[in-house]
Amino acid sequence: MSDYPPPPVKAGLGRRLLARIIDGFVLFIPLLVVTAPIAGGYRIGSENVGQRRFVAGVVGVALSYGYYVILEARRGGTIGKSAMGIEVRSPGGLPTYEQAAKRNAFMLLSAVPAAIGGLLSLGAAIAIAVTIGNDPNGQGLHDRWAGVFVERRGQSV
Repeated sequence: MSDYPPPPVKAGLGRRLLARIIDGFVLFIPLLVVTAPIAGGYRIGSENVGQRRFVAGVVGVALSYGYYVILEARRGGTIGKSAMGIEVRSPGGLPTYEQAAKRNAFMLLSAVPAAIGGLLSLGAAIAIAVTIGNDPNGQGLHDRWAGVFVERRGQSV
């Protein structure tokens, strides 16, 4: 149960998913440019192992995490969220850096080596999607933990 009233127009799961996909496209080339030299190239599959590739993966996760945290705390959303007309808000306005960091902490699961990180990330994504879909305020577990909500831009409480 939330400590504040629900937003007048919550951002639905589909809109939020599309924003994530857009952000994935926005991040793809910069992450590739930064991480490929660290990893010694870019390969998909079983060749993607070893210390250099692990370091490249951690760098990629850290850069992605920073993108979400910084843009959500400073602007209320990423490029994808802006494109979809949604924003992250706290009861006091923009989320703090701490709230944005908590909200996106699930992304750090991807840094766990091997398939374990991928499975943990997939499990977190499913849990978040289910809780967004089932919550009357449209809040996922990560939103509730951080004390924020995602709403249509310009529809503040």
